[in-house]
Amino acid sequence: MLTGYTDFRNHGWDRAFADFATLSRQLDRLAGAAVPRPSVVSPAPASRAVRVELAETPQAFILRAEVPGLSEGEIELQLEDGILTLRARRELAPPEGFNATRRERSPFLLDRRFEVPSEVDAEHIEAVLKHGVLRVNLPKAAAAKPRQIPVQSR
Repeated sequence: MLTGYTDFRNHGWDRAFADFATLSRQLDRLAGAAVPRPSVVSPAPASRAVRVELAETPQAFILRAEVPGLSEGEIELQLEDGILTLRARRELAPPEGFNATRRERSPFLLDRRFEVPSEVDAEHIEAVLKHGVLRVNLPKAAAAKPRQIPVQSR
């Protein structure tokens, strides 16, 4: 049996903490209304916010990147010297004639680079954006693909 243990619920502590949480939310709401909101929000780096996966099959490398809220016009892909570069910029502006009263989404800049481990057939690279996921198919060059070598007996 524990000695010195007190059940705080019997002494009204749980209600006191609930009242304190309510007061804290109300003060935050009042302080938020008194602070002027910035009209321009500078883009934040999104390198950590974008989740990626680079997988390899015998025929290709496949990059998947979660880029919700971006359109194909905001994404730039480049392959140079075995480095795949993924860049994106999201600008957010309220519709014309409206002012933003709350901003939880922010503009961001994305600049990620991935080393592709072997030669890629650059002419046949495909990139598809669907449901907020960018899928880049990087087919391996013929020289980099595994080959089955026939064994002959003489």
